[in-house]
Amino acid sequence: MTANRSLWVRRCGALVGAVVFIGIITVSTEQARPAATRLGRTIGIEPVEPRLAAIADTIAVSHRRPSDADLAFASHVATRQPLVALPYYIAAATRAPSAVQTARALNALALQRDPRLRPAWAWRVIDRAQANDVGTTTHALIRLAVLSAEAAPIWSAIAQISADPAARKEIKAEIARGAIWRDVYLTTLSGSTVDRAIVFEMLESAGNHAPVTNVAPPSGTPDDRRAFLAQMITQRDYERAYLAWVQWLPAASQAAVGHVFDGDFKGAAALPPFAWDLANGTGGTTAIIPANGLSIDYSGSDGSVLVTQMVLLQPGRYRLVTQATFQPVSNENGNAPLTWTLACVTGNTPLNDLAVPLDGSTKRVAGPPFEVAAGCDAQTLSLKVNSADFAKHLSGAIRSVAIETVK
Repeated sequence: MTANRSLWVRRCGALVGAVVFIGIITVSTEQARPAATRLGRTIGIEPVEPRLAAIADTIAVSHRRPSDADLAFASHVATRQPLVALPYYIAAATRAPSAVQTARALNALALQRDPRLRPAWAWRVIDRAQANDVGTTTHALIRLAVLSAEAAPIWSAIAQISADPAARKEIKAEIARGAIWRDVYLTTLSGSTVDRAIVFEMLESAGNHAPVTNVAPPSGTPDDRRAFLAQMITQRDYERAYLAWVQWLPAASQAAVGHVFDGDFKGAAALPPFAWDLANGTGGTTAIIPANGLSIDYSGSDGSVLVTQMVLLQPGRYRLVTQATFQPVSNENGNAPLTWTLACVTGNTPLNDLAVPLDGSTKRVAGPPFEVAAGCDAQTLSLKVNSADFAKHLSGAIRSVAIETVK
């Protein structure tokens, strides 16, 4: 067994103790437990649910083996009422270790009859953890968390096992299918002790959306935070820098997160470099006006960078898209006067350019697909005024800019 598997076994031992055996996996709270009527007690007829629930409680809560009489009763109910789930769980949980395949089949039958039976999911967690089946263990834990009213300890356990790639694969697959628990998981993960690179990976896989309002942000003034981000960028620790930046986001700015932050220029507050950094100076002014977008008034012939933002695109195919309205401007020397430019931070290697339409109409334009290769870990998106032979006046607004994934 590898060191990683040994770590997984120890982690599973902890989560089993923390999740399954702390009393939240109970049967009695899930059962109606109808009481026997006086006539029923007189003639010896009582409902089976209360006794089955008590037998299951003996296993799931008291951690004891039921009596032979109780096991015989459960077996009898399974024969007479084959659609009742609890007898199959009881049979699975009391099988000898040598009959593990039979026990798994019986537990599967219990879940087929009642997919909400938490003791059966808890049994599967223990069984698959002992078998080093990380993916199925994760799946069962998620089902337990969704079905449990007091699920915080379970989500904490799921956050911890996210350190395993197989667990992350299962979680990503469920999030991609639209899991309603995504925000709960990401919030718990963001506040956990799991390696920050793993937290970033999961945030990125969920579309860079992190519900961090319940996570206490790291201490420090805005200047301290800027210095921290600058240090991480200098060290090329882009993921750690981005994760810190995400956790410092005001709640009102979280909806602006994406491949491009605040790509609609609504003025969402955030620190650079993962937010817009506007350069005002010689030649004109640039400002974000939420009602109009990125407003630009520039005159001159020299080249200039008006706005920049650092983005973190994973290897893949993308395209630039923008929408703008500008007064008509001629293009004498063949170079577009105003362009969006995307380049790798390392080496400033260009990836793509997209000319902003300057013809007096409101236009949405899309550039050709381009490739981000492995090794280009961070990129800079810039809006540039290109140098010209004669001075030009650029006046208008960019309503949006986006980086879209291309299949």
